Amino acid sequence: MFMPNNADEIGALQGGRWSRFPIDVWIDSSTVQNQDEMRGLIKGLQSWSDATGGVLGVNFVNSRIGAQIDVRMVDSLPGGRSSLLILGLSTIQTEGEYTTHASLKIVHPSPAILRAIGGYANPQMTRAVMTQRTAAHEMGHVLMG
Repeated sequence: MFMPNNADEIGALQGGRWSRFPIDVWIDSSTVQNQDEMRGLIKGLQSWSDATGGVLGVNFVNSRIGAQIDVRMVDSLPGGRSSLLILGLSTIQTEGEYTTHASLKIVHPSPAILRAIGGYANPQMTRAVMTQRTAAHEMGHVLMG
């Protein structure tokens, strides 16, 4: 099993775990603004699979029915304010020791978010890159319980 170096210290292995891989992922394409955002989203969601050589594999499906993870892009999340950027939210359901379902919400990167995160220090920060990074981060939460 793949385990990040600090997984034990941060308690990542104390939550639920998936009973099998690959995990079926459904993206609500009606919430995605354009193809660049979709490419960033897919790249971020499959980054853990790529990094582990498929051990933490994902399979993208066309129907929400039966999908273990559903993903939606949103305009904002509760709790965000001018001094705090909340870019993603993961909700995990478990039964016993196993994770059975997860929902991800990823915020559409607005020009203001891109300026706050990237700005002059990181002019390569695009909507697709921001979406990719946020999706990879949230996927880490659901994969590690």
